[in-house]
Amino acid sequence: MAWTGRSGAAVWLSMLVAVTAQAAPVAIAPTSYANGTTVPTQRHLLRLSSGTWVAAVQQQNVGGALELYTSTDDGASWQHVQSLQPDPSFRDTADLLADDGFNGFDLVYSVEPQSGAFGPIAGPVVFEHFADAGGGAVSQDRTSSVFTPASSQGCFRASLTRDAAGRLYVAILLYDGGSYSVVLKTSSDGGATWGARQLLAALPDAGGARVVAFGSPALSRVAVLYDDYSWSQSGYWRTRNASDADGTWSAPDNAFPDGLYHGGAFSVVATPDGHLHLGYHSEAGGNEDLRYMEYDGATWSSPLVIEPNGWWANQPGLTAVGNDVVYFWNHLSSASDMTMMSLRRISGAWDASPTSVSGGGDFKGYTTAVERVPAGVRARVAWSESATENTNGSTVFTAAIAGFGSSG
Repeated sequence: MAWTGRSGAAVWLSMLVAVTAQAAPVAIAPTSYANGTTVPTQRHLLRLSSGTWVAAVQQQNVGGALELYTSTDDGASWQHVQSLQPDPSFRDTADLLADDGFNGFDLVYSVEPQSGAFGPIAGPVVFEHFADAGGGAVSQDRTSSVFTPASSQGCFRASLTRDAAGRLYVAILLYDGGSYSVVLKTSSDGGATWGARQLLAALPDAGGARVVAFGSPALSRVAVLYDDYSWSQSGYWRTRNASDADGTWSAPDNAFPDGLYHGGAFSVVATPDGHLHLGYHSEAGGNEDLRYMEYDGATWSSPLVIEPNGWWANQPGLTAVGNDVVYFWNHLSSASDMTMMSLRRISGAWDASPTSVSGGGDFKGYTTAVERVPAGVRARVAWSESATENTNGSTVFTAAIAGFGSSG
C-alpha cells in the first residue's frame, strides 16, 4: 500500500507506530545554536565517487567557524580536514555542488544571520573548488570572490548550480540600504571570474532563493525559485535554457501560491527524467505544514501534504536516487521531542509509511540532505540537535537510510 493524498491533504498511516529505526545517528561536530544553523535551500553534504562523504558545518565558535569534514567509512566517523572560513564573527554557511564525475566539488559560502538579522554585513560570497585527494583528503585548487558587499549591503543565502554548458550560477539575497532583491552572477570559466550582477526579483522583505539546473537533456534548463518573509505573496520561479544568451530569463511565475516559507525553508532536486522535485514549508492558512510538488517538464503538480503537524522549525531535505526521491524532515512532538523522518517515492509511488532515522527526543534543527546518490547508496541527512529550541550547546548529527534501487 502506498502513501496517498490529494491537493492540500495527506492520508497518514499510523506514522508514529509503523516507523522503523535505522542505525543510530553519528555526530559530525559540535556547534552552538541549534535554531537556524542552516536553511534547507543550501546543501551541506555530498558524496564523491571514491565513497568519501563531505560535510560543511558552521560551528559558531565552538571549536571553529565554517569547517570542512570528511568520512571514509560511510558516515560512521568524521574527520576535520580544513577550515573554510575561520572567523566566527561571520556566520557563514556553505552550499556544495559535486563535479560532473563526482571526483571533486564546488562550493560557495555566505552569511546566514541568526534569527533573521539581515542588514549591512561585510561578509563576501566566496567560491571554492576542491579535488578528491584520496583517503578522505581534499585539495583546494581554485577560489574567487563572487559578491563583495558595499558598506550599505549584505549578501546572504548563496546557492550554486552548473548547467549543461558548464556555466556556473550563484544566486543570493541582496540587502541594499533597506531594500531586498534576488540577484545572480554566472561564470563560464569554472569560477575563475564572474559576470555582471543580474536582477531576478525585487522583494518586499528579506527572503531567499535557490538556483537549480534540470531538464532533459540533462541540465539543459536552469530555474531560480524564491520567496520572502512577508507571507503576503506566492513563491515564484524564473527559468532559462542553458543555450540562451547570458542574462535571458522567463517572466516571473507564481508557481507556488501557498508560499515557500521565508524563502529558505525548501529543498529542490532534479532527476534524470527532466523533472524537479520540491519539498517545502508552506505558508498556506498559517498551518506551516510540509508539502511536496513535482514539475514534469511542463507543469507543476498540486501540493501533497507530507507532514500536517506544522511548526515554525519544520524543514524538509530531499535526495534524488535516479528518478526516485527521498523526503527527509524533522517531525514535531514537542520542542524537546522531535524525530527525523524519511519517506521514499519510488517509481512515482510513496512508501506506505514514513521511517524514523533518528529516534525521538531533543530539538532537531534545520534539515539538510545530500542532493543525490547512486542507486544502492544510502541517502544521508544531517541536522543540529540540542535539549530544546533557542538554546546553545548543540551537535550536528547525521544519519542515513538503507540504499535502494532506482527507476532511472
